[in-house]
Amino acid sequence: MTSIVDAVRNDNPRILKLLLAVPRSIKTADLNRGFLLAVEMGLCECLKCLFTSNIDKEVEDSKGNSAIHLSVVSDHPKTLELLIHEKCSLEMKVNGSTPLHMAAKLGQHECLNILTRSGVNINAKDSGGNTALILAVKNSQYMCMGILLRVGCDVDAQNHEGRTALHYACHTARGYAQLLEAGADPDICDKEGNTALIMSAAEGFDRVVKALVEANCDVNVTCSSSRRTALHILSLKGHVRGVSDLVFGGADVNLYDKEMHTPLWYAVSNRRHNIVKILLRANCQVDTFQCHENIPPEACPTRLALSQGSIGIMKDFILTGYDKSHLKVYLRRRR
Repeated sequence: MTSIVDAVRNDNPRILKLLLAVPRSIKTADLNRGFLLAVEMGLCECLKCLFTSNIDKEVEDSKGNSAIHLSVVSDHPKTLELLIHEKCSLEMKVNGSTPLHMAAKLGQHECLNILTRSGVNINAKDSGGNTALILAVKNSQYMCMGILLRVGCDVDAQNHEGRTALHYACHTARGYAQLLEAGADPDICDKEGNTALIMSAAEGFDRVVKALVEANCDVNVTCSSSRRTALHILSLKGHVRGVSDLVFGGADVNLYDKEMHTPLWYAVSNRRHNIVKILLRANCQVDTFQCHENIPPEACPTRLALSQGSIGIMKDFILTGYDKSHLKVYLRRRR
């Protein structure tokens, strides 16, 4: 004998209507299975038949998925519209995620459009504190990101790690321009004290650094653990464009990190001669005679350049007109 599930699986609304006409012969479990199967397969005509029966619209499958969740995961926008019309819950969570979160994460942009027009909370957070916008950016779903920005979502919402969508966009160098255009705050720190600038510098994304500088970010913000600025990081990496943009944006070339090293020290340590020239033109301090008295000798760029035999860098130091007695001191020590 044909069951409710068989009729749905075969997409046969005619047989389904005949079976539903004899409600006493239908088991609730079979009705629920048929309903969820119709949603998963996107069979709107079968669903319309099932809605004429006394069906539980909020029934869940063995994994806890509701009908709304299944329609989104299976990417059936027409089915989703039908379920919304039948007043199915849009805020129910599965593993901490609403249908909106799933649509953003999976890149189901048609379903996302429908959900945003249906009055859902576009800034709702999942179990990790992520909004749909954060999930879209984390999962490289930039069409979904655009939809959420257009409907006015909170662009600066933070998850449990303290990170915004801009943090994740700058970590991958994608989507950051749209977020900045939408007014994202570039100076929000995550729980580790990192801003979008620190993250983009750590990844070596010069074009992202430039965009953040142009957005008037704090160019002197430091990572809480190392106290390094973006200028420290890019001087170490040897990124000429990034260092130039930071200097142009007002970065302090003489800030010390936790180890009492300046950006110049890092440029010298990795023999980044082009970076050294940029920093010297920005009037950075060259030696410990110019530095604070508590700075240890090993943190002196001059001493480091001499120990490495970096003749070209030493020539540039001499051309800056720094204290020549300093050079004499170190040369005597090297005998």
